[in-house]
Amino acid sequence: MAIAPEIERAVEVYDPRAQISPFQIRMIVGVVAQHRFAARFLIHGCGFDSRFWHTLNAHGRTLFVEYDEAWASRVRDQAPNLEVTAYPALPTSVEQSTPRVDSEALDGVAMPDWAQEAWDIVLIDGPMGYQPQHPGRALPIFWASKTPQAKADIFVDDYDRPLERLYCDTLLSVDSRPSAILPGHQGKQMYWRMGGLGASTAILPGRQGR
Repeated sequence: MAIAPEIERAVEVYDPRAQISPFQIRMIVGVVAQHRFAARFLIHGCGFDSRFWHTLNAHGRTLFVEYDEAWASRVRDQAPNLEVTAYPALPTSVEQSTPRVDSEALDGVAMPDWAQEAWDIVLIDGPMGYQPQHPGRALPIFWASKTPQAKADIFVDDYDRPLERLYCDTLLSVDSRPSAILPGHQGKQMYWRMGGLGASTAILPGRQGR
């Protein structure tokens, strides 16, 4: 089977330092391919994989949202053609976002314009959330749960962590749409709430049809 030229070009700029596992990347690539590499793709967090995603989604729009301005500047320097924007002030932290979801408080935070747009794919791989004082991903997951695109595929990395698991299970696993857990490196997991196209992907390991 011939490899799509968009995938070939993306592989050329792939950085092996990317923290998302090859299996998880393949699953996301499959969804982008189903959109004919012309998806509306929102990515929370810049990383070593940013150029890969931008190159892969060659005919669509890929918007990166980054919390760390120093890291955003580094990515812009390496790839000036990437569209990178910053979060508004995030009044959340990992510590205060658990052990329960306070939807009323989250709903009181003004949603940025980009969060109100209709996206085909949302990948949440930021902001930082491995220390109690980090802003965490409560708001990105909350905003993703309200995306105007009803059939969006939503991927949340680090589902093995308490905050990500709590918010995915509470806010994203609320209807009949199938979901899956994608295994990663050293026990890391990625949550995938499948959209209209993603649900047609091949058999996956782990949980489905929640």
